[in-house]
Amino acid sequence: MEVILNQFDFTTKWNGGILLLVLFLINIYLFLLPKGKEDSIKKTILFISGLVGLFIALGTPVNILGRVTFSFHMIQLVMLLLVVPPLLIVGFKKGILEKIPSIAPVQKGLYWLTNPFISLFLFYGMFYLYHHPPIFDYVKVDYYLNYFYLFALFFAAILLWLPLLSKNALMAKAKQRYCLANIILIIPLFLIYLLSKESLYTVYTDIGMLTAALEYCIPDWDTLPKEFFAELLPFNPLNEQKIGGSILISGHAVVFGGVMIKNFRVKEN
Repeated sequence: MEVILNQFDFTTKWNGGILLLVLFLINIYLFLLPKGKEDSIKKTILFISGLVGLFIALGTPVNILGRVTFSFHMIQLVMLLLVVPPLLIVGFKKGILEKIPSIAPVQKGLYWLTNPFISLFLFYGMFYLYHHPPIFDYVKVDYYLNYFYLFALFFAAILLWLPLLSKNALMAKAKQRYCLANIILIIPLFLIYLLSKESLYTVYTDIGMLTAALEYCIPDWDTLPKEFFAELLPFNPLNEQKIGGSILISGHAVVFGGVMIKNFRVKEN
């Protein structure tokens, strides 16, 4: 990985635009949003940690490595969809959240979108669609479309987490079933990656597609020889696919399994 990253300059590996966005959001959270009695230092730390996680997923070398290897693509998604959203939701200022549902159109929209069946269908429908090989290869070679889809998935992940983290959304047993559903729904994709006899995604095996995927990441990419891009494909794509699938299922099991255990302990107490 270090050899690969050494091929890129600093501005390619570290996205200044994402960093500025994160710093902007931190300043708004700390200095512009009103603070309530329940907005503790702990909540502030959680929210800022979520924003830092967002930067790590989208603005650090993790993003570049996700374009080169499938395993890092899954690491990026686990952070962006399973780690960052709950941190932001739990850490967000409660007073602001309480005012949002008072707006009638927003209340109706949130009520519909955060319905457990709708949120599950929306998130996993988008997730499976994104990883359908022709769509995945097409999205990955387009710099802006890839970011757009990632942010769309991130928004769907926020909706996915709201029924779990909102106090009045689901009862304890329903939350347990909801967590279990999240784990079960990802198993078919994991099995596809595990049992597949060949690489599903051309973008990780074809030098031409890899070049197109990295076009906007490298300022002087058109002056580089093909040998440069050939050096970025040292990994067995089929093995990477299995590793990526394992990271995906492990992330779901750890995160949603942890939530299930926490809810169970709260219920016992």
